[in-house]
Amino acid sequence: YFSGANNPIWICSRNAYPEAEKSMVLDDRTLSEVKGDKQPIGLYSNSTNFAKTEIQYSDSDTFYILTDGYADQFGGEAGKKLKYKTLKQLILANQKLSLDEQQLKLDQFIVNWMGELEQLDDICIIGFRP
Repeated sequence: YFSGANNPIWICSRNAYPEAEKSMVLDDRTLSEVKGDKQPIGLYSNSTNFAKTEIQYSDSDTFYILTDGYADQFGGEAGKKLKYKTLKQLILANQKLSLDEQQLKLDQFIVNWMGELEQLDDICIIGFRP
């Protein structure tokens, strides 16, 4: 089951997930996005119960939960935000690697992306496999 507060869960699989609102395909893998609720975890004036999404998964799937810090980081030649599309492409391109190797690739990429610019927000990406 998945419940999210403002942030989604991404699932990399050989198939698109029917629960997903968005999907991106690269080679033989699909990154499916299951959105969380548009509300924080803490005290909130209009809070409601969080939706619970059941996800049927395969042993070859990889799951990612994350904050917005990586995608919102400024850098590159133009000093612009990285954005989620680039992060999704990076994750899909490295799916055949171990999770440790993926972490190294993500770390190297963001350091190169930022260049001399300062990190503005927390950067947290948690990847796991069943």
